[in-house]
Amino acid sequence: MGPQGYAMEFSVKNCFDSSAYRKVPVTKTLRPNYLLRGQRIWRTISLENANNRQILNSGGKCAQLGLFEIIKFGLLEKKLHAFNTDDPAAKNALPLKESDIIKLLKYTNTDTITVFDANGDEKKEINISNNYLLGKDIKSFLLKEDWVMNSHSGKQEKYIVALAPLVYDSKTETVGPLFWLYYPEWEGFLACFEAKNYYSQEKISFKDILNYKYFISKIDKSSNIFDRDFKTENRGENNIQKDEGLKEQLQTNESDHFPY
Repeated sequence: MGPQGYAMEFSVKNCFDSSAYRKVPVTKTLRPNYLLRGQRIWRTISLENANNRQILNSGGKCAQLGLFEIIKFGLLEKKLHAFNTDDPAAKNALPLKESDIIKLLKYTNTDTITVFDANGDEKKEINISNNYLLGKDIKSFLLKEDWVMNSHSGKQEKYIVALAPLVYDSKTETVGPLFWLYYPEWEGFLACFEAKNYYSQEKISFKDILNYKYFISKIDKSSNIFDRDFKTENRGENNIQKDEGLKEQLQTNESDHFPY
């Protein structure tokens, strides 16, 4: 059982197809010797976009669950992991403790309310309440992806490495990751939740949404997967052309679902 009050008024577990779920350990998914070359990108899925909000944050029941409600259920009841780094498979990456996750998910709200005493006189009181973040508090989701040329299959393949909900921090007045989820660990779990398909009658899951890009997104950053700067291979304008060429290619693939 998760902590009291972490979910919305209905229980996410009623929408969970447990028969289809197998817990996956945190391990790497692609053999290093299969990597011929590759590109790493960070992709933002903004919930200010109406299409994305419908798909990922509708806040309804079961087929209209919000992704963040599913994430909370996975963390607090299925004991899946969260990390404070976008490289959860690194040797020195340690999962967050449940107590730390709960601290990240909770916030304190302070309001001034008007009350009346026994004599009917009005007075002000400070009301402090502890609440859990809900889907409406999530500004965006951030995906970290590796696009690699697999030397074994000879094909270009995409691997989602990590996923992070982005929230607004009132202290720093910035939007940043709440935590990071190692996608290979979460992929099978997300497949157990039906998602709303607004574009056809085909049944899809939240795994399908992320794997096949049923959303509109923006590529914010890209880098060489081997942590080599383009300057080690190209010079001058070729650097820019190579980086922008990748972004254009990925954004073209994305527009197959959603024409801009």
